[in-house]
Amino acid sequence: MFLRNLIFFILCISFIISCKLKDESSGNSYKEYELKHKQHCEIYLHRPHIQVADSFLIVVSHRQNDGICQLYSIERNMEMVCTYGKIGNGPKEFLQPVLTYATGNIFALNDLNLTSLAIMQIETVNDSISVRELKRMKAPYIPQKGEFMPKDVRFMKIGKEHYVSSLYAGNNRFFTLSDSLLQPVLRFGESPIKEELSTFVMRSRLGGKTAVHKNTFIFATNDLPYLASYSLQNDSMIKNWSMFYKKPYYGISNGDILYSKENTTGPMIDLKVDSQYIYVLYLDQLLSDYDYMDTEKSCSNKIFVFNHNGEKVACMNLDCYLSQIAVDSNRNKIYGIAENPETSLVEFDLPENL
Repeated sequence: MFLRNLIFFILCISFIISCKLKDESSGNSYKEYELKHKQHCEIYLHRPHIQVADSFLIVVSHRQNDGICQLYSIERNMEMVCTYGKIGNGPKEFLQPVLTYATGNIFALNDLNLTSLAIMQIETVNDSISVRELKRMKAPYIPQKGEFMPKDVRFMKIGKEHYVSSLYAGNNRFFTLSDSLLQPVLRFGESPIKEELSTFVMRSRLGGKTAVHKNTFIFATNDLPYLASYSLQNDSMIKNWSMFYKKPYYGISNGDILYSKENTTGPMIDLKVDSQYIYVLYLDQLLSDYDYMDTEKSCSNKIFVFNHNGEKVACMNLDCYLSQIAVDSNRNKIYGIAENPETSLVEFDLPENL
């Protein structure tokens, strides 16, 4: 009798574990995966950003005096094949470059100090690989009289002839849609907080990451578990949806946002999107425990996956801590910058059926 009950108990537990988990914020079912990394080379850059372009992984850091942009060949087992750029004001130089997007063999470096965007092309001739700057555009900055007006940052190509950037200047002015020359077409977007806040508070407290795939624009705040989706239609941006993917805990005091030390988790560390999914690298700990000097308290080993309807479909638990991710849909890979403890490139196989 005891043996039969024990077998029944084990079977029940196995069934429960095999069942899909429930998303606490929406009630949707999602799958959970355990992913193991493949180690690649060490990277001697300070907290770089990464993107996939064709068969290359682009790695950029604005803390590097020389060779701020490094290319690694995916087909050559992550061999570094090219470097480009340095810190400065001259040709092939940048003051504070940020890698904002990559598509095909084109990628872009946004110089945050100068609100300029350099469009770069990867060229392959025989076995020689190089980076060529196609053009550099500068976005206009027109401050409003008597009002703090921030600069647009992190310009990303959306559609065929537009760019989108972050502004954080209040409701209906959270982002900017610009034309092919970075001239503003319209301001759009809304704050995840309904209460009235100053532009300074919005910019300092509600900043986040953005990602683009074709005509879709995704925004995620750093310190709140918030996602929003927009679509480019002609010369306008249409909101698809927005949501809190975990329960938020915050209060408003004297026009500022205060996060609960006992309940608020985060931060969101990185955001990527492809044709099917939205990938959120999320540090699932108390936000008050964040420690930049501690890898386990500043990098994440968890990726939340959402579909383009905003439904959570998967949680991928990683066996190392990442500060950045890049998704390679063509090869079903996720690449990451791991801190374990040296900064290095790693890769994961994406689950076949998310």
